[in-house]
Amino acid sequence: MPTSIRMMKNTLSFCALMLFLGAAATAPSYGQDSSTAQTGSNSSLQNGTQSGGKKRQASPDAIKKRQLSVLKKEATLTADQESKVTPIISKYVDDVVALKNDTSLVGAAKREKRKTLHGQYVNDINAVLTPDQQKSWAAANAARLERLRAARAGAKPSASAAENE
Repeated sequence: MPTSIRMMKNTLSFCALMLFLGAAATAPSYGQDSSTAQTGSNSSLQNGTQSGGKKRQASPDAIKKRQLSVLKKEATLTADQESKVTPIISKYVDDVVALKNDTSLVGAAKREKRKTLHGQYVNDINAVLTPDQQKSWAAANAARLERLRAARAGAKPSASAAENE
C-alpha cells in the first residue's frame, strides 16, 4: 500500500511539473515589444509598450468618445447640451493626458493637480446640465465609484486573509 501511494505522489508531481513547464513555454515573453503581440481587435488602443505590467491605455479620442457616450446615457443630454459638453470633455481629457506625461510633477502634486482638473470638469459639466440631470449624473458617478471600490477590495486579498491560509 505505501508503494502505491508513493507512486501516485510521484505521478502527480510529474504531472504538475509538466503542466507548469507547458504553461511557462506558452506564456508570452515580457521582454517582447507589445506592438508585435497586438491584434487588430485592439484598434482603439495605442501602440505603446506594456513594460512593467501596466495596462495598455486607450487613445485620447477613444476616451473622449466614451466619456460623451456615458454622459449622454446617464444624463440624457439634448443635442444642444451635447454640443456644449463635447469641448469640455475634450479639454479635460487633453489636460489629463498632458498631466500624465508631465515629468515635472510627481506623487501628491500630480494627484492634487488631477483632482483640481476633475473638480473643474465636474463644475463645467454641471453648468450645462439641468438640476435633474445633475442628480442622475451624480448618482451614476457614485454607483460607478462604489463598483470600482468593491472590485478593488475584492481583487486585493487582505493581510488577515493571507495570514489565515
